[in-house]
Amino acid sequence: MSLCQSTPTWRSISPFDMSRDNISPVIQAYAQTSAHSDEKVEKMNLKRVPQLLIMDLEFKFDELKYDIVKRIDKELMDSQNAREFVSQKYDELCNKIKHLTELDATVTSFRSDVKTIEKQLTELSNRLDKIEKKMISRDSSITASNLF
Repeated sequence: MSLCQSTPTWRSISPFDMSRDNISPVIQAYAQTSAHSDEKVEKMNLKRVPQLLIMDLEFKFDELKYDIVKRIDKELMDSQNAREFVSQKYDELCNKIKHLTELDATVTSFRSDVKTIEKQLTELSNRLDKIEKKMISRDSSITASNLF
């Protein structure tokens, strides 16, 4: 089978096979093996890649580029949104910790105040007990003296 019979038309060649780098070796190999190489190369017209195919390839590459850029932008936006969300949650946690720290200081202050009041009440209670004992002992001495 000769190279001329097995060479596909431009419609059946995949877009990746139609680059100028891949076509020129085919043309060169055909030209070297053929006796009438110049006529057959002109007939096959393989030197000129159809503009429609080139435009289709460019469109596909542009489309791929657009899709890649779109995905990168989406991932970038997602990561920025995640960063903002984490930052917001961190700020909320910091505010809660600050609030709880202030609350802890207030509770500690109240406990200290309650202990101080408890001590004062204990002292007052002891003083009242002493006063009551003195009053009872006075009353009992007065009552005892009235009985005699």
